[in-house]
This record gives sequence, structure tokens and C-alpha cells, in this order.
Amino acid sequence: MPQSARTPAEVVAEALRLLLAKDMVGFAGLWAERGSIEFPFAPAGYPAEVTGRAAIEDYLRDYPEQLDIRAIDAPTVHVTGDPEIVIVEFTADGVAVRTGRPYRMRYIAVITVRAGEIVHYRDYWNPLAAAEALGGAGELASFGATEGESMSEPTILVTGGTGTTGSRIAAGLDAEGAEVRIASRNPQGDKHIRFDWHDPETYGPALAGVDAIYLVPPIGATDPAPIVEPFLAQAVRAGVRRVVLLGSSAVTDETPGLGTLYGLVRAVPEWAVLRPSWFMQNFVGGHPVAAGIRAAGEIVTATGDGRVAFVDAEDIAAVAVRALLDPVPHNTEHVITGPEALSYAQAAVIIAEQTGRVVRHESIGVAEFTELVRESGVPTDYAAFLAGLDDDIRRGSEDRVTSVVPDVTGREAGSFRAFIARNWTELAVDMAAEVVVLPGGSVY
Repeated sequence: MPQSARTPAEVVAEALRLLLAKDMVGFAGLWAERGSIEFPFAPAGYPAEVTGRAAIEDYLRDYPEQLDIRAIDAPTVHVTGDPEIVIVEFTADGVAVRTGRPYRMRYIAVITVRAGEIVHYRDYWNPLAAAEALGGAGELASFGATEGESMSEPTILVTGGTGTTGSRIAAGLDAEGAEVRIASRNPQGDKHIRFDWHDPETYGPALAGVDAIYLVPPIGATDPAPIVEPFLAQAVRAGVRRVVLLGSSAVTDETPGLGTLYGLVRAVPEWAVLRPSWFMQNFVGGHPVAAGIRAAGEIVTATGDGRVAFVDAEDIAAVAVRALLDPVPHNTEHVITGPEALSYAQAAVIIAEQTGRVVRHESIGVAEFTELVRESGVPTDYAAFLAGLDDDIRRGSEDRVTSVVPDVTGREAGSFRAFIARNWTELAVDMAAEVVVLPGGSVY
């Protein structure tokens, strides 16, 4: 119930009282229905943000079984120029239940209270000290998950389940013991179910009994939000708690159309947005890049000398499996890259070394590349969008390397050289395949 008479300082006092009393239901009840708690210093595997009163209550439900808070010193409350925002400093003393180690943590929180309810709580604390008390980083990562309960045996709907990432994710989930449901317009096999973005009648059967979704948006749509939004609303009503979206490193919240999906997914109780760089798989199989290498020993782009940290779809899938199954939702964006950034010219040199054939990179203008992509059968507006991404690469937008793969999966990301060494024979055989192009020129 809203506590409209309470000031921010009074809400803080009540929150600390409930925390000390170990009343986590009451503590979570101080949040607005769509309020959130954010952890700016969250380590890998720990949620960066939890949104929604129900999700916060779920996150906190086992707090007293992990930390026995026995004392909280008198808080220092700093008022700000905004009457709805206060900054609070306090120290909590107690014991980590599982290890028996002393727990002493100094917290600084920036709290926004509106109409007597917390709408945002930014919580600053030391994750290294917490991990030491709880028994290690693994125990910290599992904080907030019910003991014995995890996402290890959920039912997961994999859209794009026969594609480059979806097929690998389905296999990874199956290996972990999850119940996998592969969405397809043309289902083939026991685990497949008919699903068509443009036929809402297929949504209900596909969503029945599903706990989490790997979501590949409608391919080729520059503005997929009008299609995806009603699907996500129906999914949440059906009981889906977690959604992991395949986005792109080239797409941000500000990107018209496609960027809107990120905000839609964040409204789900548990979520992650995967933003992989360009796929290494673009260089093999039926992708136009691979076709050009086989046919003419040529890679044609509009990227100039710009560099890209190409990433193996196996690594993308490994991150996705963890985002779908980890007991604690990731609730963050993962920009996923390989271990080094290469220009297409450098990639061509590596391919030549591994295959023994002459391979070169030809960089052309954006308009010319747009027409080249359009002639391959891609709609004109989408071809222009993809050509624009190449131009962004030329300007340096993808010249970066992240540590997401090792941080999330515990193993190093695969290198481009190692990928070509494993797959070089595919560049020597003329292969025909149906290709669907995602932002960044990646196949799903």
C-alpha cells in the first residue's frame, strides 16, 4: 500500500527497521509496483538491477538465510536539491549464515521516493567484502536465489531455434537438463512447435508452460517493436519470468526501431540483452561474405580500415545459456566480442594463411554497398541500414574488446584464427544455404 504521508527520510527509517527485523516482505513492500533496485558495483553473475516490487521480493526472500544482520548504526541522511531524492549512509553488522564469518558492510544508497514509495534505490556496497564473508564469488552470485531452486530445469522457448545462435543454445540448454521448445514456422521434430511472428494464433501454444524465452526478433524488420510488444505482454501474462534478447553491438537504445526492443525486454521481471559483435560464422557456410571468398577470393564491405572484434556463435550461445539458466537473473546488457579486433583486410590475411588461397578485402562506398546488398534480395530500407552499419565500423564503432565471455562462462573467447583453422574447408567448397541477415551482417 502506498505510504503517501511518509517523507523520504521516514521511508529510509522504516526500511532499515524492517531489514533489521528480517521482514523481507515488508521491506520489499516499500517499493512502488514498478520500482527498482540497482547495484552499480555488481560483479559478473550478479544482477545489475531488479525491477518490480514482486521481483524485488523474490530476490530478497532468502536474505535472512544468508545474512543475519544484527545491528544497523544510525544512518546519515543527506538531503538533495530534489525533495524526492536522499543519499543515505549506514553500516550493517552481522554474520554470514553459511560460513559463520563476520559481516560488516558500509552502504551508500541513493534513494528516490515518490508518493511514499521507493521508485529507485541505487545501492553502493563492496562486492569483494561480501564475497569474502559469504564464502566466495560463487556464493555471492547465487545470493537471492532460493536454496535448491534454480533455472536448471525450466521450460525454455527458443525462437530462431534452427538458426546460428538458436541451434547452439538449444543444444546447450538440453545438455544442462532444461526442457527446450524450439519455435519454428515449419516445425520438424518432437521439440519443435509452430511459431510465426505474423500469426498471433501461434503465440499461446508456444508459450504454454514456458518459464523463459530466447528471443530473436522478426528478421528483416527495421521496426519490430509493434510485433514483439504484444508477444512479450502475452508471455508475461502466461507466466514467463525471463527473456534473453538477441540484439547487436551495433544497436543501442537510441537506435530507431530496433533499439526500442531493449526497453521492452527490461520491463520483464528477469532479462538480459545480448549485444554480440559480428559473427565469425559470416566467413563460412552460406553467408554472402563466405560466398564472395569462395567465388572470387574477395570480401566486399563498406568498412574501410575499421576493425571488428569478431565473435564465435559458440561463445554467444554459451553466454545465452548462462543468462537463461543462472539462478540470479543477469538483468543487464552483454556486449559480446571475440578476444581481438581485426579489420576485414587483416581477416583476409588470416584466411589466406589458413586456406592457402589468395583472399583480399575490397572496401566500396556506402551507396554502392547498399545496392549490392539490395541485389542479394534484402529489402531496400534494410539494405541501407546494414550499409550504414558498415560505415559505422569504418568510423570505429566496433573497435573494442570486452571480457563478457570469460566473465560469464568462465572460459576464454575463441580467436578468429582458431575459428578459421577449424572451418577452413568450408571456404573451399561451394555451399548453398538460406541466409537471413541480422544487424551487423550476422546470421541468426
